[in-house]
Amino acid sequence: MAPPPPLAFSNLRRLFSAAAAAPTPESVLYTLRSLSKEPSKALAFFRKSEAAGHPLGSAAYNLMLRALASHPPSAQSHFWPFLRDMADAGYSIDQGTYLAALAAFKRSSRAADYASLTAHYAKSQEEAKAGTPISAAADAHQISNGAI
Repeated sequence: MAPPPPLAFSNLRRLFSAAAAAPTPESVLYTLRSLSKEPSKALAFFRKSEAAGHPLGSAAYNLMLRALASHPPSAQSHFWPFLRDMADAGYSIDQGTYLAALAAFKRSSRAADYASLTAHYAKSQEEAKAGTPISAAADAHQISNGAI
């Protein structure tokens, strides 16, 4: 008979099964928040939830990004690929997550990541201003009314 799994993994399995039973956005966020001090487990849960088709929105992506940024080894190996995945899914980093990640990078003396995130955020803000559906709709409205 095999020994029982370590306590941490049995808790993770319990969280996976609980999320599978009730895949609401709130349950996913709750589980991510409870795992945020252990980014590798949080990322495993996120990926499993994503693969299972559980509802993941902007809040889940930003919460996961915060967890990765706050733990230097995770930030080094997972932060940037996850940020790319987040953008591919159509989500952008929110201001709170941006500021939290900057603070974490500063605390861990990750000046290159700090500078890269600052540039990324500035670029995404400019893109958002230039291509927001509201501004595009307003431009279309002005064109149709002959204002432009």
